[in-house]
Amino acid sequence: MNPAHLTPLVEISRSAQTAESAVHSVVARLKRVGKVPVVCGPSRGYILPRIQALAMNEAARMVEEGVASAEDIDTAIRTGFGLRFSVLGLLEFIDWGGCDILYYASHYLARQIDPRFLPAQRVVDNMRDGRDGLRDSRGFYEYGNVDVQAYLHQRIAEFMRGLDSTGLAPVFNAALARTPDPAPAS
Repeated sequence: MNPAHLTPLVEISRSAQTAESAVHSVVARLKRVGKVPVVCGPSRGYILPRIQALAMNEAARMVEEGVASAEDIDTAIRTGFGLRFSVLGLLEFIDWGGCDILYYASHYLARQIDPRFLPAQRVVDNMRDGRDGLRDSRGFYEYGNVDVQAYLHQRIAEFMRGLDSTGLAPVFNAALARTPDPAPAS
């Protein structure tokens, strides 16, 4: 991932012939130098490049369609998408909000925009199997043995630290909270 000297992630693609000991050795070495290795199968595009390509092309399509300016799309990504997904992974985020949200939103977008938005089969299967995420104590992850309140608190605290570090944390002003909205002009 670029810039490689700054980005901690390194994707390791293994084949069926790759010895488990070789994978463990590479993972250990990468961790020793401060990298965050993830292992994937021999899939074209690996993990992040596949997700990035979809997201970047969709952003470009939205500019083409006049949905928003490039600047506004990038602002939305930096201040909404990016910050949230630095704390919760995509699949964890589905569990957080509930698989049903993605399922129904995907069907709506598929009808309104393009069939490419239809939900993945795994999402359909999770809906069928009652794996709605935190609400059901299972989704992409299992939450049966997790202190959900502590987990939620930890993730919100991580999110707030990210907001603080970017200067985007909400500021509560007691005086503004007491000031009534001006009456609408008649």
